[in-house]
Amino acid sequence: MTQITIHPTQRKLAGIAFMHEDKKTGRINVEDIPVPLIEESFRANLELVRAVDELKNLSLLVYETGDMEWLHRICKSLEDLNCEKL
Repeated sequence: MTQITIHPTQRKLAGIAFMHEDKKTGRINVEDIPVPLIEESFRANLELVRAVDELKNLSLLVYETGDMEWLHRICKSLEDLNCEKL
């Protein structure tokens, strides 16, 4: 069974959305969210997604070269990013 984890950055974005959600309509009042708060979270999320995508793309290339030692190091880096989510 695959474990789904949530990175603190994603949890923070969800918290911001929850705090600014209209409980009657379910809409998020984006206009009420301070720009610096959401910009910081977007930046952190961008960096996380970029790092994961780069490592996954690199792992495919390294797999094709057959360098298993390097591949294991890349997989370890991905696991480390995943562990940060807990």
